[in-house]
Amino acid sequence: MKKQIIKALSLLLAASILTSCLKDDRLVLDPEKGNNVIEFANPATIHTIGSIYPLYVFSYALGADVTLPITVSYSGPESGAPQDITVNVAVGSQTEVDNYNDDQEEEYSLIDPSSFAISATSVVIKKGESKATFNVTLKPGTFSLTESLVLPLRITSVSSGIVSGNFNTILLNVGAKNTFDGIYSLRGTITRNSAAGPDATLGGYRKDKTTTLITSGLSSNTFAAKWKDGSNVGGVDALALSVDPTTNKVNVTSTGTANFRNTPGYDNRYDPATKTFYLAYDWGTAPATRLVVDTLVYQGVR
Repeated sequence: MKKQIIKALSLLLAASILTSCLKDDRLVLDPEKGNNVIEFANPATIHTIGSIYPLYVFSYALGADVTLPITVSYSGPESGAPQDITVNVAVGSQTEVDNYNDDQEEEYSLIDPSSFAISATSVVIKKGESKATFNVTLKPGTFSLTESLVLPLRITSVSSGIVSGNFNTILLNVGAKNTFDGIYSLRGTITRNSAAGPDATLGGYRKDKTTTLITSGLSSNTFAAKWKDGSNVGGVDALALSVDPTTNKVNVTSTGTANFRNTPGYDNRYDPATKTFYLAYDWGTAPATRLVVDTLVYQGVR
């Protein structure tokens, strides 16, 4: 009987503590009862909710430099700053990238200093206003095309006010894409020959399948060949295509794949008006030859 009474009292105490916590949370979450904080405003949609730092993804065409505005905000129930607030900002380090990678099990790399510049290391949120902006100049022509690059930014100090605990550090995932980069519908035929003849299990006509072209240079992209069922074809190492910018003729290559070639007599080409690739290539030695005839039509960004 005593044990039952003690158990009942414990449950009542736990419920009381939980209720108090919930009430406290409501007070904290009520913007009219909170304090303004100084933080980075969202420059885009957050890539991953709940990560150690907010990360935003940006992709740019290879070539000319681009300007990305970054805003710091006086956020909360007060509509404007009570006085001029100087916000000091700095470029982060490998530490922030490593922390994010550990938190999200990713493999981002710190961007090289030669690939960007910032217009200021401090900005002022004027009295009565809520925002101030500085610019990041990005140089996509210098980006590594084999790494996922991140530029970390931090609010290091402010002349007055409270720095946000959640948005005092942001990560900008920046990448470069050429005009061919994206997701493509794939329609065509793949033949898998063997001593017994064509393999109808993996080979045959394909439709309603997709493949992705990933930028590897100004006019070159990697992609994957697909079997009839849409699975990736093995044994075709580093499959890539390159477009002649003058003629729109296409050369398909595969590093380390025996006897790989563009199929003789077929016009491998790209039609810029319809964003369509017409490709034919083959590899291997008889009787184990592989032959592909494909039409790739652009569907959208990846």
